[in-house]
Amino acid sequence: MKIPGFSALIVDDEADAQRMIALLLEEMFPRLEVLAIAGSVAEASREVTRCQPDIVFLDIQLPDGSGFDLLKRFPSFPAEVIFVTAYDSYGIQAVRASACDYILKPVSKTDFREAVNKALGRAERKQHEAAQLSAHHTATEVKKVGIPNLTGYRFVDANSIVRCEADGHYTSIYFTDGTRAYVSRILSHYEQELGRFGFFRIHHKHLVNLNFITAYSKGKGGGYVTMTDGTELEVATRKKSELLKTLYQGEY
Repeated sequence: MKIPGFSALIVDDEADAQRMIALLLEEMFPRLEVLAIAGSVAEASREVTRCQPDIVFLDIQLPDGSGFDLLKRFPSFPAEVIFVTAYDSYGIQAVRASACDYILKPVSKTDFREAVNKALGRAERKQHEAAQLSAHHTATEVKKVGIPNLTGYRFVDANSIVRCEADGHYTSIYFTDGTRAYVSRILSHYEQELGRFGFFRIHHKHLVNLNFITAYSKGKGGGYVTMTDGTELEVATRKKSELLKTLYQGEY
């Protein structure tokens, strides 16, 4: 089974049990990284916070409490839990604690494999859902930019801006509809505000929307870019490499 970067924490106060779980993982799931081993509730709590594992193999009886005490230390436990214990009387409590599985010692390889596969499946779904949520937030992010005018501010969509050009302490902002705004803000202000929306400062005078570059031409210094409005702008020599890397790799 492919395991794209998942990790585990083993929580048990018995050295033999720790080694047994580690060996089974090495044998059956060699790409599932064991980040740490803890022997108490207090130690496990620190390791969960520090390591952020995807799966926790958790014993019931620990020197300073129970595995359930560990779960109660977190408002929402951040990992899938597989109880590995010699006690068969905590199954219902484990279900109520939303544990992924409950394995009795001595551990059967079949039970162990099934439990880990189940936990990995749940962790993978959780990871996928988080990625979808992040993508949704990115897609729906408000991309408004405030342009000062005589009465206050005019708010425009960042995607309506082709480029910005420095003019001393002022900046000229060029829009897709062919209009221009001349504002009393330095270019660095818009470089900071628009950087997260796919804008790149190619020169001390020019900040451009990468989506509106139609061509790059070699030439003196760093060369030139051509924008959708037909404007040809100089690229600073020190910016050439970073610009081309960004354009070719689609990092914006």
